[in-house]
Parts: sequence; structure tokens; C-alpha cells
Amino acid sequence: MKQRKSFVILTILFLILSACGGSNDTSNETVETTEETTTTTAADVETSSGEVYNEADLVVPPILLKPLIGATGILTSTSEDWEVVSEIVPLDMGVKIRTADNGTAQMTFEDGSALLMGGNSVINIRSFDYDEEENARVLTVDVISGSIAYDIRSEGLSASLAKIVTPTAELSVHGTEGVFEYDVTSLSAKSTVLEGGEEADDAVFSELLPNEEGVPVLVAVSQTAGTELGSATTGGSGWTNEDSSTVALIVDEFVSNMEGACSYTCKAETQEGLAEGSEQLTADVAVNAVFTESDTQRMDLAQTLLVAAGAPDELTNSVEVLAEVVQEVAVPDEVVEEFISANWQEAPEDGPAQELPPLSEFIGTFEDAVTVHENEKFQNLGFDHNENGNFRAQHGMMQFISADTNAVNELANTGDVASAMALAAANMFVNAGQDNFVEGTYCADNPNDPECAAGAPPPEFLAQAFAGNHFVEDMVQGMGFEYTFTTNDIKPDYCDEQTWLPECSDGPQFVGDAFQEGGAYCEANPENCEDGGIDPGNAFFGKSPNENSFCADNPEDPECVGGNAQAVYTFFHVYDEDVLGDEWAPVNCEEYPDDPMCAGEGDFFHEFVGNATGLALDRNDMFDIYGGPQELTGPPPEFCQENPEATECGDNYRPADVFSEGEYVAPAYCDQTPDAPECDSGFGQQGGSERSFDWRVASSIRGSRSKCQRW
Repeated sequence: MKQRKSFVILTILFLILSACGGSNDTSNETVETTEETTTTTAADVETSSGEVYNEADLVVPPILLKPLIGATGILTSTSEDWEVVSEIVPLDMGVKIRTADNGTAQMTFEDGSALLMGGNSVINIRSFDYDEEENARVLTVDVISGSIAYDIRSEGLSASLAKIVTPTAELSVHGTEGVFEYDVTSLSAKSTVLEGGEEADDAVFSELLPNEEGVPVLVAVSQTAGTELGSATTGGSGWTNEDSSTVALIVDEFVSNMEGACSYTCKAETQEGLAEGSEQLTADVAVNAVFTESDTQRMDLAQTLLVAAGAPDELTNSVEVLAEVVQEVAVPDEVVEEFISANWQEAPEDGPAQELPPLSEFIGTFEDAVTVHENEKFQNLGFDHNENGNFRAQHGMMQFISADTNAVNELANTGDVASAMALAAANMFVNAGQDNFVEGTYCADNPNDPECAAGAPPPEFLAQAFAGNHFVEDMVQGMGFEYTFTTNDIKPDYCDEQTWLPECSDGPQFVGDAFQEGGAYCEANPENCEDGGIDPGNAFFGKSPNENSFCADNPEDPECVGGNAQAVYTFFHVYDEDVLGDEWAPVNCEEYPDDPMCAGEGDFFHEFVGNATGLALDRNDMFDIYGGPQELTGPPPEFCQENPEATECGDNYRPADVFSEGEYVAPAYCDQTPDAPECDSGFGQQGGSERSFDWRVASSIRGSRSKCQRW
């Protein structure tokens, strides 16, 4: 086993160096490999003060960065420029790391997972949360450009998710090894899975690709061991054909997610919602409607990262133009903070009951900073939030669906993005923290499914899984679930004590416990927690129903109560009789003709999800296209008797190991079994082990079962 693992590590190193121009120099430090992780051999280390200590006696930080070859730099939130590191250092969340053209660097994590950066790579550690008691781990890494070889541990974990996120693509890893590459010059991605389970999907590779009209289409694929997928293998993603201003908004959306901030498009959409009356002027909405100096600082960061990654000048310059025009209208953060403190002095006890400041006063105070959505200068420069809003929604949905393999399978079977979103929402958020799966959810009907067998995910696991994503935060809170995924840097003074409110968010967390007996809210408001207590989903998180709608007149109806399976399906309008039954009718449309569920407009779903298009390929589709997984005849008994330590005799020898040097290498026993399939140099090349993926070809193959072919 140990020898097989060494082969995999060498394979990853070979691929990443050959892809990214690494040098042939090697480090003098010894690296040991075990079944679970890669660790540096313990040694005596002398500090700058002359003190000697043994590494084995240290408490190892959750994340360690180890430069291997060439120069490695880090950029923190407090540093003005990249700092070169030459020795092992601990990493905090939000630190940016870059490698030189010929550089490599390794990151090891507390749970035993490891990442290896190739040359000319720029990444960000967005979140890492490992709960040993809950057996749960979430890791999110943002890749601006470059390549990462990954070895993600999942053994023994009841909830395991690792995500590699880029401006236009994502890889959700459920315990496997491989290489992921992203090219910022073409905004294209490539994912190669080297190792993984053969009974279940190994990873979900998702990408947003523009159709002929430039509209993003979600493509999600359940990768199997030995496959290579991505637009990089088909000559680029197509985004480089769009205007640089469009791509600049895509990059801003990505960096905003990375930093947990409301992007340019997010703020312009919020402004438009206030102007049209679909948004209430609450404290958190007010913050997300004003362009401040923090927005220009975020855009400056985007430029810094693009330059470090070697992005095209046209793209970097467009982001610079965006930063400059935003700076012209931006106000200091302190001015917004003063307005919030003056107008929101008391926390609502059961929802936003206090008198809100008039919109005219809000606009009069901030003027151009809250009217960018109708500013012709921005439109003339190509910064159209309406066009980019579709991309923003799709990017959020991509991350949401890919977190649940069964949602990808649902999309593959139906082609219906709404069904996939509803299944994921119910499976994750309705079931979170439950001892038994809730009736109506996928896992309740399929408890033995590999994705369900470990039980319901812990709520904090989900909070970390979507860290930084404003779109998903709005969506999940709109469904009445008590989660926050971002940090509100500007908040009312009452947040010092009322920490459970959405406007008081201090980062990704589940705040539902505050409303349970003994929780912070119930301790502060005991009278509101009697006789079953308050419903926080409706009171604080879910948005108020439209006037004269079904839920406005029937707030206690099961279809209108946030945080349950029925509400999730209602929210996404999945009226599929296979899901809800042919007798279920949520709304009497004769009595409520203007209800969003009857009119088909005026709610979150129809605004952001209703027109989304998507294509997914599940594991069976992959086998249809590339053929079934290659099977090994395996070594004859006499070979292993004579060579018991041979890699080929290990319990976990797999077809992918035949490519352990990055190209076909015949097993050592082929002299004895020349007719075995794996002893043919063409092994694997007709079955998925070395095949590239063209989503347009795949879409035609899947056309008979997909509903997204209208584009």
C-alpha cells in the first residue's frame, strides 16, 4: 500500500511539473507517505534564536505551507505586497499564495489532505473546517490560475467536501486524488482524476460555458477515476470571445465570493430591487446597496491577483477601469456605518417591525453610490449588471448543485436545473442535523444511497461549504433557513448583543441553535420562546410574502413555513408528480391569480433560476460515452509469491496505476500474462482513462434526455 501511494504522489508531481514548467531540482528534505497523508519527517530544528526543538513535539497548525522548488510568496490581508517564504509556515484563512514559473509548494491539512501547487499558480485558502468529533471536513480553495494536485482524505468522515473554485469552473471532490488546472488567459479549466472509489462518483467537475449568445450554460459531470475533462482540452472556454468588461465582472464576482463580499453585480441588483420595491430597506440590504471604498479595494486586489497570474493586459486593464469608475461614486465605509447606527437603533424582536427610513432619505444621503444600477456611464463602459446577473446566478447554482452528487444525477436525468436545486436544498438544509431524514427528501426515500449512508450533514458543515457566497446566502435565507455565509463588516450597534440576526453575521455559521431552548435568543427573549417558540425562518430570515398572495393570507400553511421540505419544493416550483404526487396543489390559482406560483414571476425562483439551463452527465452517462471502467486481470499468483512487495500485488492496485508515470507503463507481470488487457499499450484509451471531454458533443449525446437544448 505504501509503495502504491508513493507511485501516486510521484505521478501527481510528474503531471504538475510537466504542465507548469517545474525544474528538475529536488528538495533535500525526506518526505514520507502513509495511507492517510503526506508528512515531513520529524527532525530537530534550530530557530533563529538558537533554540532547538523536535518537530514531533509541536502542536501542528491546521494548515501548513511548505515551499519545495523555486520561489513561493504569500499575500495576507494586512500586507501591501507579496512576501517570499523559504521555510514551513502556518497559514490562516484568506491568505493568497503564488509560485514562481518553476516553483512548487505543498500544503498539508489537519485532516490528512494535501495539495501541491505547480509553477506560476495563484490560489487562495477560502475556508478549512475540520471537526473531529462530528467527523466532518470542509475545504474550499480558490484558484486564480495555475494547477493543483490534490489528495483529499474522506475515509472515516461522515461529511466530506473539498471544493476547488475558479471564476468559471469548480471541482467538488468527495475523496480522491488528481490534478486540476485553470488557465486565466483563456478562462478554461481541466480536471484529471487519477485515483478514486469505483463504486461511487469520485468528483463533480462543473463549468459555465457560453452558448452562441454568450449566455452561460451549466455543465456538470460526475468524473470517474482515470478521466480527463475540461474546456482546456477543447481549445478554450469561449469566454475570451466576450467583451473584456463582461469578463471583468466575472472576475469581480469570483473575487467577491472569495472575500465574502457583495460584488458589483450584487450591489447593482440590490439597488434595482429597492427602486422597484422588491427589496425592503433593512440594515443588511442598505449595506449591500451602497458602493464604498471597500469595493475599490477589492477590485484593486483583483488586479493584483490577475497580474500575479499573468492574465491578459486587456482583462487587467478592464478591471482597473471598473475600479476607477466605482471609486468616483464610492463613499467611505464610515459614512455608511453612521447611517446604519442612526437609523437602526433597536433590534427587531420578531422580524423587521421597526419603522424603516424612507428610501428617498437613503438615496439623498448616498446619491451616486446607490444609483449605479441606472448610471449610463457604467452601462456605456460595458458594465451591465443585468447581463452579468445571469452569470452570477449560474455561478451560485453551480456551487450549490455540485455539492450534492445526487443533485447532479437529478440534473443528468431531467435536464431541469430547478429540480436539481430543490433536491440539493431539501437533501442538505432540510435534513441538516436531523437524526432521521425528513419525509419527502431524496435521502428519506434512498437511505442506502452512498451519499446518504453516512447520515444527515451537521449544520456547521453546510455553513462552511458555502462560505463567502452571497447568492447562495440570499437563496438559503429566502427559504427560511437560519444560516449566514458572509461577514457583515458594517452592522448596527445592537449586533454586539443580538448576534443571531442575519444583519449581524460574523461569517459562515448556523444560527438556528440560538432559537432553541437555552439558545442566545431564547435567553434574551424568554417570552418569545414559550409554547414552541418563534419561527426564525419566517420572522428573521425568510422574506415577507407579496401582498394579496397565498402565503400572505395563509402564513401558517405548511407550504408557507420556512425550513421544511414542502417549502423548499414550493420555493423552486417543482410541480413534478414524481416528486410531490399528482394530488398536491399548493395554490388555488383561481383565488390567487397574481400569486408568484401562479403568475410565474415576482419571486426569487423566476428571477434567477427559472430560465437557467444546464447539462449534466452522471456516472452511467460517462460510461456510455467513454465505455465502462477498465478492469485488470491482475497478476498471476506465482508472480506475487515471488514479488510480494510489488505494487501490482497491493490490495488497492487499480487501472489508473498503469499510468503511474503519466503515460502507459506495462505492469511487471506482463511477461507472464501477455494476453491480459492491461498488457496492451492501448489499455484504457478506449475506456476513459485518457480521454478529453467536449461538452457540445456530450450535449448532443444527452439531447434525448436533456431539457436544456433550447439554446
